[in-house]
Amino acid sequence: MYASELTVGSKLRLHQHLLIARIGILEPSSIKTTQCTDGMVEN
Repeated sequence: MYASELTVGSKLRLHQHLLIARIGILEPSSIKTTQCTDGMVEN
């Protein structure tokens, strides 16, 4: 059961990464601007 739970968790995580990547491909400009503002806040 523990192994199956890990598999489901990793699949969900992978799906989340794919979703984020797909959004990044669709809206590269918005992600670039958020990264720039995040960098300014950090500095």
